[in-house]
Amino acid sequence: MEPVWTAWKRIETWLAANAPSCLDALLPPAAGPAIEDAAAKVNARWPDDYRASLAIHEGQGGQALGLIGGWYLVPLAEVIELHAMLADLHRELDPDLDPTIVAAPGVRDVWWTPGWVPVADDHAGNHVCLDLDPAPGGSYGQLVLFLHDRPQRRLVARDFAAWLERAATWMEQGRVHTKDLGHGVVGLDYADWQTVVSPEER
Repeated sequence: MEPVWTAWKRIETWLAANAPSCLDALLPPAAGPAIEDAAAKVNARWPDDYRASLAIHEGQGGQALGLIGGWYLVPLAEVIELHAMLADLHRELDPDLDPTIVAAPGVRDVWWTPGWVPVADDHAGNHVCLDLDPAPGGSYGQLVLFLHDRPQRRLVARDFAAWLERAATWMEQGRVHTKDLGHGVVGLDYADWQTVVSPEER
């Protein structure tokens, strides 16, 4: 998809000039069979934009720092592991937690559903999920913010392409800053990052 390819080129260009260590942490494209195998293991049909992104960068490697708003892009093997972990927690905790959930319009008011596939992570048990089971009024492939210890279930973006495009725009507008973490490692500072989708992006 052209929007995904263009957004990644913009992100890569900014990283090359401002945070090359973050650029180096991006993984190469995922192989077609791996993409299909991961979809089967989480019982998903990948949205076209997420599939296109995987064909450019599978995610980030190792303990890479968060690329988009502090969120680390999860490689496919980890997507499968996180989905299985959330499924286990869902079976154990869901009946007690569902009544406390407050969801955005178009998002199911549940603690978690198997249709929420974690594609980004903060290394603290919180995830940005592809929503493949939206509530009425929602869109297949929208991004939902899953905070394991908070009741809000918010929209992050209308789809994966929009999330990438927003990151590229913020980088180019100077709304993303680099910070020296020592030992040659540069991090990205998203102090003013907004996780809630804006009305015009619905």
